[in-house]
Amino acid sequence: MRGVEFIALVVVLALLPLAAYADGYSSIVDNGRIKFSLHYPAEVKIGSCFTLTFQTTIMDSINIERLKLTVTYVSDAGSTNILSDTIISSTTSFTAGDTINKAYSICVPRTAARDPVVVASLFANYTRDGGAEPLTHNWMLAVARERTYDELVRELAEARSSINSLQTEVNNLRAEATALRGRVDSLGREIARLETLLAVSEQDYDELKARYENLDTEFKALNERYLRTLGDLQNLQARYDELGRENQALSANYDKLLESFNSLSDDFKALQASYSQLNTVYQELRDRHEAAKQQIGMLQQQLDDTRKSYDLLQLSYSSLSQENAMTRNLALAQALGLAGISSAAASIFLTKRRGRQKPSTTPSLPPPPPPPPGQPSQGQTPATPTVGAGNGRVQRVLAGRRVTIPAEYAARLGLKEGESISVEVVDDSLVIRPVKT
Repeated sequence: MRGVEFIALVVVLALLPLAAYADGYSSIVDNGRIKFSLHYPAEVKIGSCFTLTFQTTIMDSINIERLKLTVTYVSDAGSTNILSDTIISSTTSFTAGDTINKAYSICVPRTAARDPVVVASLFANYTRDGGAEPLTHNWMLAVARERTYDELVRELAEARSSINSLQTEVNNLRAEATALRGRVDSLGREIARLETLLAVSEQDYDELKARYENLDTEFKALNERYLRTLGDLQNLQARYDELGRENQALSANYDKLLESFNSLSDDFKALQASYSQLNTVYQELRDRHEAAKQQIGMLQQQLDDTRKSYDLLQLSYSSLSQENAMTRNLALAQALGLAGISSAAASIFLTKRRGRQKPSTTPSLPPPPPPPPGQPSQGQTPATPTVGAGNGRVQRVLAGRRVTIPAEYAARLGLKEGESISVEVVDDSLVIRPVKT
């Protein structure tokens, strides 16, 4: 069953001009579920009472939580409630075909006001499909005056009747005056009386005619105001229908925008996941780039060290070549000198010995010449360089405290790329040893 959250019907008296010519009836149907009807007089007299009939027709199964009817009299001095009836005060279920009928006797206060009217305003608030749909509707009911339209019509008819009677009487008097013209002398006083009566009657006729013209002018003005009010009501109804259509279009547009928003949200989540993956790949590429930069630096340093080692080797080779030539020349000169000295000494010795005795043995050979400087003598092993002797290579400490091992040292120790080494501090020196597994 559909739920009706709140229904309130308010009938107020407002200062709005309106002319009507018969009993009024108006109704409104909301979404084909409920119909409200009002029966009321077209106009009422100030200080009098009138009957207001209110009918509610149920056209579909609904629940009504509250139904209230209020009549308010509004004037220049303020507003006064003259009827307040809570028809339904708690939730009540209804089915199609049920009706609620109410008849009220309402008395209009006698208050100085200019043409007040009875205006019925309907406000309904339904809950349908989870959303509230407010409904507002206005009815133009009775006009309250000091004199009703029927009274004005009656007075106008009486005035016309009086004018016709007076006109007839004037004609009769003129005919009688004509007929009695011969009796002027005897009827002079009667003629004077009749003339006086005629003058008074003509004055009354003029007053009645002016009054009739005023009433006719007032009637035309009221009729024009009624037509303008009726046109305004039709314009308001058309504007209300247009706003209803705009509301439906806005609701459809809202549904489309909500669907687009959900689709964009899904796309955003997918893009966010792609961004996370791309960011991870970017971080990996960045780390690889940094590692490649470090490896390039290490290779560049090794290349520089190799170039320096090559230059030093060339210098060492040139120096050793020169030293080797000088050593050979010096050794040859020393050998020749020693051989000459030895030969001279042997000759002197043999000469002296021959003078004393015969030689029993052959002379011994001279000792071998000394080894060239820088080379170990026979039976000696080359000296091992000691730690801190100052005969090592000078290397530069690179980024990350990295040090490149010269190629000849690595080859001498049998170190290869990827093998482990032991690093320790001995006194004020850093000792690197290969780790054999």
